[in-house]
Amino acid sequence: MNPAAILFDLDDTILTCEGGDYRKLWMQSVEDHIHLFGELSADALYQEIRQVAREFWSDADRHRWGRLEIQASRQQLVVAAASNLNHANDEAAVQLADHYHERREFNVVPFEGAIETLDHFHRSPTKTALITNGASQIQRMKIDKYELDQYFDMVLIEGEFGRGKPDPAVYTHLVSELGVSAEDSWIVGDNLEWEVRVPQQLGFHAIWNDFLDRGLPAGSDVVPDRIVNSIHELIDPHGPGAR
Repeated sequence: MNPAAILFDLDDTILTCEGGDYRKLWMQSVEDHIHLFGELSADALYQEIRQVAREFWSDADRHRWGRLEIQASRQQLVVAAASNLNHANDEAAVQLADHYHERREFNVVPFEGAIETLDHFHRSPTKTALITNGASQIQRMKIDKYELDQYFDMVLIEGEFGRGKPDPAVYTHLVSELGVSAEDSWIVGDNLEWEVRVPQQLGFHAIWNDFLDRGLPAGSDVVPDRIVNSIHELIDPHGPGAR
């Protein structure tokens, strides 16, 4: 049975970065710039960046600032990681971070079948909304690049609305504006907290897009109502990404 509305996430749900795995992008950027950090190994710097990033993004206030100032936050992560390893080089760290940022945010393409999926629901009685965190300039650039706004009844960007996921107000605002209830609506995205746990508490049918096909993390207490590897599975269970 089709829902009254579907709320779609943007990054790693509709659009993917070059190569499809941001971890590989980080490692490639590190390898391209490691010669600027003396004898430091690429693996050591990469692992330290990941560790610094985990700590940085674990704090809700830092997370909100970081996603709205994403380039500056990435620069901060690399600067801190190199310093922690006693190979501080702020200029090189910024170059590395900017290289990653450029590829992560600007070299994006739709997942296979994603546009077809959006078009399918746009032409159906189901109402559609795009709900994405981040700064307006960067997210609008991605939306405009592929003219994605034509597929949605509403587009909500954190940097424009003033609030972002997982604030319950963003989900309730969208269903209210669309004239539907959360209980009759789906939400789909790659973040277990933002697109599953909190929406389920509000009554949504929550679909987790496991785009890397890695399965739920060990010990996860979040149980999606459905797991897909591609949003195309919403209209074709045997389409791109289907298991």
